[in-house]
Amino acid sequence: MPLPRKLGLLDKIYGSRLESQGIQWVRCSTGTLWKLDLSDVCHRWMIYGIYEGGEGIEFAKKCLNSGGVFIDSGSNIGQWLMYLAEADNIRTLSFEPVTSQRLWLNECLNQQESWNVEVAAVGLGDKQCEISIQCHGARSTIHTSWYQNEKLDRETIALRRLDQVLTEKDVESVRFWKLDVEGAELSALHGAANYLNAGKIDYIHVECHPKNYQEVKSLLENNGYELAVLCSGKLIPFHQVEIDQCMDIVASSPNLNFS
Repeated sequence: MPLPRKLGLLDKIYGSRLESQGIQWVRCSTGTLWKLDLSDVCHRWMIYGIYEGGEGIEFAKKCLNSGGVFIDSGSNIGQWLMYLAEADNIRTLSFEPVTSQRLWLNECLNQQESWNVEVAAVGLGDKQCEISIQCHGARSTIHTSWYQNEKLDRETIALRRLDQVLTEKDVESVRFWKLDVEGAELSALHGAANYLNAGKIDYIHVECHPKNYQEVKSLLENNGYELAVLCSGKLIPFHQVEIDQCMDIVASSPNLNFS
């Protein structure tokens, strides 16, 4: 049963006891065995029920109910993937460029022999190149303006255009694209131009920031996509010119009936 701020409430009740357990293999709410660092709140959320952004995950389940290709960009340790990749008729392409997170994810996936998941050691961008990223777990970012006062490790990562990757893997169309790459969403969308122009990505669940929202909105709408927000499992058309906080937006292909 959905509860407002459910994850925060449960963490207040159970967080301190779980935190002391450190790294453990845990049977999560889905019944899936996953390696978690229980000292990290983002890991603990995975055992309380559906992960943060749960409405997006439930919507993705509905979209993928009849199968298709699921793109998980910014997979981290699989906070979305764990809920969506187990069905026989789903092919998952996971993108996680940060070595520590990708190794963790692969260790968990090695326990799921029947899942059809490919993990790419690259990020998504508008061209093929290498860049430096600030490593901060789920919040690793290429943006140098983030964490200015923190001394974080840096890593050189490779970027690819999604267009190129999908063509190489003979992917004709994508059912659902979860796009959460810590501020680099606009660049990733530019790298999918061919598929967006043809409306070959049915649904895109994209994290928008106030600084990139207008450009993301324009790019998607110029390709015929309709923007919406999720409310109680339904898509509500969204026409804001500006936003003042980070928001998850769902874009629907012009080849679909908007519902």
